[in-house]
Amino acid sequence: FQVAVEFPKGTTGLTAGPVTLPAGATEVKVPVTAAADAKPGTVQNVAVTATATVHEKFPVTHEAKVNLTVAKPDKK
Repeated sequence: FQVAVEFPKGTTGLTAGPVTLPAGATEVKVPVTAAADAKPGTVQNVAVTATATVHEKFPVTHEAKVNLTVAKPDKK
């Protein structure tokens, strides 16, 4: 499975690269990075898409929407 994250239009300062779910695994972590200019608060309707390829040529896709909270970094 390939797992990708797509942020809603207008969302700035957040990135998440695609990751691969290894064979036999049931979960994977997708790191989300917030730049210094990322606006703190809730980001709604973030699309998480998992795509599997069946018989090496038929893509099967499932999408779920999630909400994320962007917090200000702790000052040290």
